[in-house]
Amino acid sequence: MPSSQLILSILALIFAALTIRAYLKGDTVQKCIFKPLAMLCIIAIALLQPDGDPQFYKIAILIGLGFSLVGDIFLIFDKQLFLPGLVVFLLAHFCYVAAFYQLPVMPNAIYSAVPFVLFFAVFMRILWYSLGPMKIPVFVYALTICMMGRFAMNRFLNLQTIESALAFAGALVFIVSDSLLAYDRFKNPIPKKDIYILSTYFLAQWLIALSI
Repeated sequence: MPSSQLILSILALIFAALTIRAYLKGDTVQKCIFKPLAMLCIIAIALLQPDGDPQFYKIAILIGLGFSLVGDIFLIFDKQLFLPGLVVFLLAHFCYVAAFYQLPVMPNAIYSAVPFVLFFAVFMRILWYSLGPMKIPVFVYALTICMMGRFAMNRFLNLQTIESALAFAGALVFIVSDSLLAYDRFKNPIPKKDIYILSTYFLAQWLIALSI
């Protein structure tokens, strides 16, 4: 990793830790400062990654990171802006899906999709009766993140590179983060939720940024 990206990674880690601290303290001002700063460092890491082949991958990932930055700001005020934040993050995941889905689907794709289909079915079954009017938005969102994970897996199986492994790992960690967020919000509160949700979120974005 080049020194500039190493410095940015350390800064992203510091700002992510300060973001978690701000959430645990309930300090909205610090959330508004440190959460965007962490994402800006991650975006800068992606910008500094050399252009790959195809260049569309980098563009799609950068747009997805940009949507995520906007979604982060919305979710700071989640009581008022949760649904707009969900929509913006859905757009971010669409960008990641587009980036990962660039290679022919492997012949055994139907079998490798099974874990994601099972996860989607079980998770939606757990949440379904607690979702109320959010059933359709959460259904679409959960389906999209599972597609993202599936296509990231396909990309890794095709390329077998460090970058594709980072993307696959990032997609899986993102699924964990979003699942924790949904479970906490719609099913049962998770003690110290911000530690788990935010740490996995920032890790996922960092891994995806490095996958270019």
